[in-house]
Amino acid sequence: MGTIIGILLAVLAIDSHGMSLRRGKASVQKSGQAVSSGTRAPAPQPSKPAALPIVAQPAPQPAAPPRSPASTDPKGPEDRGIRDMGCNDRDREDPSKPCKNGGSVGISPSAPKPTPTPQPSPPAQTPTPLPQAVPASCARFNPDLARELPLGPNDGSEAEYRRMRDQALVLDDSELNSVLMRNGIGSCRLVHARPHCPHCFCDYYFQTRAGTWHGSGGWPLNPYSRASTGCVSEIQWGGYLPSMATGDLMKNAAEQARHALCHPADPCRLHPRNLGVPIHNSDVLGQ
Repeated sequence: MGTIIGILLAVLAIDSHGMSLRRGKASVQKSGQAVSSGTRAPAPQPSKPAALPIVAQPAPQPAAPPRSPASTDPKGPEDRGIRDMGCNDRDREDPSKPCKNGGSVGISPSAPKPTPTPQPSPPAQTPTPLPQAVPASCARFNPDLARELPLGPNDGSEAEYRRMRDQALVLDDSELNSVLMRNGIGSCRLVHARPHCPHCFCDYYFQTRAGTWHGSGGWPLNPYSRASTGCVSEIQWGGYLPSMATGDLMKNAAEQARHALCHPADPCRLHPRNLGVPIHNSDVLGQ
């Protein structure tokens, strides 16, 4: 019994000693704080920031899965087709939109291909008629036509035509027939039929290749048959003038040549614009 009481007293003594030690430690801490407070001002405490209003953040949406090719995703070509036609997802049900009004889904509309317009074929080349005027030396063959006007500075082709024509017109009968038989004047020729054509009716033929009768192309043309052989003779054939049917064959041939040189249709094809252009009897006769 005494032992127990001794143990209790020892425990109490130990506990009291521990409490005394704690009180002393606390007193030391307080005294340290007081000393430090006397030497240094307390540091200012940072103010707390004002509370920001709480805004509800939208919940994150899961990322859309990547589009698969058109072969596995039927909406892919449809969306592309609608966008190509100027529509979006909200326009799908609008009947006024092209995606619902005549547009084909999935295919971008293309502009209509223009239909080529057939071009008319160029007209066939025809002789260009000369002005219906003749020089004074030709007035006896064409009394109803006006006289030629003076040439301008830009009438080069017309000047060349007149030069060749007038040079031939001033030749006398013998000189003119000699040039026609030797070289011709343009497409005009004087052909001697003997002895190469013993069966020919005429000894000489004046030709311009303007007629069609047997392809002879004689001059002047018969207004009724619209052809001529160009026979040089004493007979006044159709279309011949009296001066072409005298007893002098060389005079008749020269008159036939002058008549052709003076004709406004240029049957001898002297004008540069008529070079290589064929002439038909209807062009000469105006029919």
